[in-house]
Amino acid sequence: MPKPQKSVSDRLHLQADVLILGGGPSAAWAAVAAAESGAKVVLADKGYL
Repeated sequence: MPKPQKSVSDRLHLQADVLILGGGPSAAWAAVAAAESGAKVVLADKGYL
């Protein structure tokens, strides 16, 4: 059976000071550095949702 498509109300809403796209080593270090500085960080990698 196919998956039903998500409606607008099912979408994920996040708030952050820093958005990092990609999940490689450099992105991970950037996320850690920003978080240690007190920023709210969202790290998004392909295939997450």
